[in-house]
Amino acid sequence: MRNIILFGLPRSGKSYFSRHLAKKIGKEAIETDTLLEQLYTQKKGKTLPCSAIYRKIGETPFRELEKEVVSSLQCNGKILSLGGGTILCPENQKTLAKIGSLVYLVVEKEIWKQQMHKSPLPTYLDSTHLDESLENLYQKRLSQYEKIPATPLLQTGKTDEEIITTLEKLYYGK
Repeated sequence: MRNIILFGLPRSGKSYFSRHLAKKIGKEAIETDTLLEQLYTQKKGKTLPCSAIYRKIGETPFRELEKEVVSSLQCNGKILSLGGGTILCPENQKTLAKIGSLVYLVVEKEIWKQQMHKSPLPTYLDSTHLDESLENLYQKRLSQYEKIPATPLLQTGKTDEEIITTLEKLYYGK
């Protein structure tokens, strides 16, 4: 059985929906951010969250770690949630498309901005010009995500249970 792979903007529900889908169907949810943290710990002997790793090593080495994580994935029948930028690397897209079905979790801009304001900001955002920084990230990622061959799943107007049921159908190929 192939994997189902969720991607989308930061805080678009990738982790939330992967955990809930996994619980509902009795499968394992895997987060690439967690795997990246484990890889960093293995290489450097120091445990840090993704945000701290990104700050410490910078974007290019961080994206290289993401590529290493993706290329090492050897799983079947899992629910994977990707870090927001993981799917942007063409090499990662090819690797992920071979091991599973890609699902783009689409969230409306205003709802997404509200989500971003609720919790600590990713380190790559400019907190002094937050609205502009969020707008730029949204527009940039949206244009990139829409080019990726994936099943878009618009969350607007759907309950969490409806989204999970849709993901379950996609997982089983219905």
